[in-house]
Amino acid sequence: KGKTRTTGGKALKALGWIATVILVLVLLVAAFLMLAPRFGLQAYAVTSGSMEPALKTGGMIICRDVAVEDIETGDIIVFNNPADVTVTHRVIDISEEEGTRYFQTKGDANEDPDPDRFSISGDHASRVIYHLPYLGFFSSFMRTRPAFLIFLCIPAAVLLLFFARDMWKALREIRLKK
Repeated sequence: KGKTRTTGGKALKALGWIATVILVLVLLVAAFLMLAPRFGLQAYAVTSGSMEPALKTGGMIICRDVAVEDIETGDIIVFNNPADVTVTHRVIDISEEEGTRYFQTKGDANEDPDPDRFSISGDHASRVIYHLPYLGFFSSFMRTRPAFLIFLCIPAAVLLLFFARDMWKALREIRLKK
């Protein structure tokens, strides 16, 4: 007859599955963040509420470079403002003067447009193509020292301890056989 599994054993097994799913998700997100640039994509964390409700604070936006002439009114773009701060706002007006395109932007949650019209140097600009809620918190955390310790140093130390334990056992068995 089969063994009856205890409630504690079932809970432990469920926790193991949950931990495995979380680990796989963390690895998939990390792999995406590392591989995205190879496919012409950039990922940014949304750090303010100026674009809510379209882009929630703590979300992650995925951007693709497009030709400056392909940017249209209503597109959400990522650019550096005159203070050299990266901003993600919606294009509300485009004008052309002497062959140069000028953009006026505004955050969806802001009452007023951004104070400065600007042109984009170069041939390409970053246009938002997708928004992933909450993943910006994760990507921001992954760039911190605690994340480095949690996801790299601690697992490496645990693996080294297991390796050292196995080596100790193997050496002990070799000594016992002599």
